Amino acid sequence: MNYEQYTKLYRRDNHNRKDALPTPLKAKKIANELSKRHTPGVTTVRSQILLAQMFGISTQTLIRFQKITANDHLHKYMTLTGENKSKALRRTKHEIKQT
Repeated sequence: MNYEQYTKLYRRDNHNRKDALPTPLKAKKIANELSKRHTPGVTTVRSQILLAQMFGISTQTLIRFQKITANDHLHKYMTLTGENKSKALRRTKHEIKQT
């Protein structure tokens, strides 16, 4: 998921929900923090509570956000800018192989 996809999802979200998605700028910071220090399925309740307090969101919001950004195949959380970088990296690798 990249930043543009998340902003579209955020715009369509019902912001009156208890687990409403965080604002896109805050979500970018949360995604970076999750990808640096946590792996999906291993995050403890204590660490979820601390992360929610650190970013000023509810624990339900954090759990929903974790489900959106989790990549079970790579066993890590994706940053909101990761998709574009990986496509560019694949292009450059392909160009190098051709030369």
